[in-house]
Amino acid sequence: MTLPSNSLLSRPTSLFARYLGLSPTSRSQPRYALAAWAVVLISILGLLFFHPPYGCDLKVYGLTIHQLQANISPYQLGIAHLEAGHSNGHFVFSMNYLYPPMTLPLLRALGHLPREFCAAVYMALSAISFLALLWIGLRCQERQESRLLPLIAPFAVFFPGLLSDDVWLHGNIVFLLYALLFSAAYWGWKRGQWRYFYAAILIATYFKAPMLIFLAIPLLSASGQILPAILTGSASSVIYFSQRFLWPAEYQSYLRMMNLEFLYNGEFGFSPAGLLGKFLCDHNHSYVAICAAFYLCAAAAIFLILYRLSMEYKNGRISFAQWIPLLLVGVMLLYPRIKQYDVAVITLPMAILFWRALRERANSRRTARFYAVGIFAICNILVVISNSQATYNAFWEVSEMAVMVGLFVVSARSLYAQCVETSPSVLLPELQRSALHAMNLEYARSIEEA
Repeated sequence: MTLPSNSLLSRPTSLFARYLGLSPTSRSQPRYALAAWAVVLISILGLLFFHPPYGCDLKVYGLTIHQLQANISPYQLGIAHLEAGHSNGHFVFSMNYLYPPMTLPLLRALGHLPREFCAAVYMALSAISFLALLWIGLRCQERQESRLLPLIAPFAVFFPGLLSDDVWLHGNIVFLLYALLFSAAYWGWKRGQWRYFYAAILIATYFKAPMLIFLAIPLLSASGQILPAILTGSASSVIYFSQRFLWPAEYQSYLRMMNLEFLYNGEFGFSPAGLLGKFLCDHNHSYVAICAAFYLCAAAAIFLILYRLSMEYKNGRISFAQWIPLLLVGVMLLYPRIKQYDVAVITLPMAILFWRALRERANSRRTARFYAVGIFAICNILVVISNSQATYNAFWEVSEMAVMVGLFVVSARSLYAQCVETSPSVLLPELQRSALHAMNLEYARSIEEA
């Protein structure tokens, strides 16, 4: 009678340990991980109770539904808010609806459902998306990292891109899209089937056309994906540009509102090209041509680095756990307009790269942990100080981009050096030696059986 009850009690713990990638024989690690998750859950509940409001993006979606029900164009209303704020000479945090007109029929359909039901389903999907993205990030850990990474993983909700922010609690739809994309990508990495990923791309670009850049993931992960990527990109482009003919007035208003968001609110993001565009716009310079040229040059350099290393991954010189964190960070750097919610989904891959970079350069793991905690604390203290001085965005965005670019360059250089050291002339004797050892063991086993 005791054995079944023990097995039933241990089953949730074993599932939890499997989700985090913990060692199945360890008893203390699941307890520490449960304690970490409890701290995060209590912290989130405390923030929601003592420091409202959250769910800003979810409120924008609800407000847009009410505007559509009243036959009010959300884009015209956004233009009016932006122009009114600009005429008064101050910044207006307008919280406009920034998605294309082809998403409006979906909002009209959702307007016929109970508001509380839609909000509950949406928040449940957001929580599932966070768990899915965390699970995919934990699959990138190596065996020696399974003692530390699962303990800090739940705190990714507070540190998008290793720097403090609460964007996870705003309810942006982009987390659902990234969870869909990365889950389909994981299926492609493990099963070699990418049709689900291309379907996910079509869904994601329905809301955010720039997500088409994530077609680089199958191109840099498997062979024979050029034609499917071209067909998917063409289909997505046709769907997007069909708005010009299906909803011509709303489409023009949408383009005008987005232009004013860049011009008045500085919504360039903090990609390399975005920071350049924001600098030029703040100093009243023309930015479109310069930013486009700079983006193409920077994206070409990043893609060439990724392509060179992807060849080593396809040839087996780089493992899955080594390649995927770098791939996700690199592809995110290809994104033309990076925002907090974009970099939030790669917090765990960035943490992995951060830890590996320190571990390679430190004398011991204890020293690496000391440097990791120290650097992380200093960055967040500076962010908090800048927030109190009303310079949060300027400091956070530059710091975040420096962290992303630095981790990408250092990690790419480390993997390239590893591939150079393990050249074919070195790998061949190693393979021959292991094969010979296996043959000797098989021969000795056959002698014993005889």
